[in-house]
Amino acid sequence: MVTSWSFVVVTQNRERREKALLLLEQLFATNFQGEWSRYAQRVPTQLDAFAYWDTSDPYTSFLQDTLLDSVAPPDFYMLSEIGRAMQQAQRGLLTGEQSPELLMSNPIWLP
Repeated sequence: MVTSWSFVVVTQNRERREKALLLLEQLFATNFQGEWSRYAQRVPTQLDAFAYWDTSDPYTSFLQDTLLDSVAPPDFYMLSEIGRAMQQAQRGLLTGEQSPELLMSNPIWLP
């Protein structure tokens, strides 16, 4: 089993949301994730991040192969929440209560 991370941005303030997304973008940059995961002894989620590991170590090669062969099981609770939110957005579009522009400017927020 694998433990994974999820991130939620809990602000309606556009500037703070953009800063939070920029931080996440920087945290998931290949070089940062490669170096951090190596020091934290955690498997990176990006194959390219292994370039920052000891490539002569057979364990690094094993982890790369494992990452290529692995499949994350779906989170059925989250899928049901996403499905419900998407269904509401589709209903709003089809009934004319919401425009595509409005939906694009106000992303769907999940609980």
